[in-house]
Amino acid sequence: MFNKRPGKQAFAVLLLLAAIVHPAVAAYADYTGPSDTRLYTSVADVLQNPVDDAPVSLEGVLVRRIDSETYLFSDGTGEIEVEIEAEHMPRESFDQTRRLRLIGEVDTRLLRAPEIEVDRVVLLPVAGG
Repeated sequence: MFNKRPGKQAFAVLLLLAAIVHPAVAAYADYTGPSDTRLYTSVADVLQNPVDDAPVSLEGVLVRRIDSETYLFSDGTGEIEVEIEAEHMPRESFDQTRRLRLIGEVDTRLLRAPEIEVDRVVLLPVAGG
């Protein structure tokens, strides 16, 4: 019964696979227009009104390492713990005096102060250099 029209059967299978795969491929696109989601640009704002998963772009310094992936970050408006996985660190070494930009999102934790989950660390140019 199935062998009478192998071309049509193969076409039907390909059509079914295309229908299944197409939505998954489209999921990689992202909306880039106006948004009600707030972008935090200061530690003070994050600490005053933390919203879980809200995006952040903070400029400042890592004050010190707390443990293997947790650091204390300061931007001059306040201090907050940030979690940075090794693969998100820049390849160039730096210390507590080097200004950097952290890009990531707010992580509100039950019964604890919010922290920042960092997706990217950008070393800022050294002044005068």
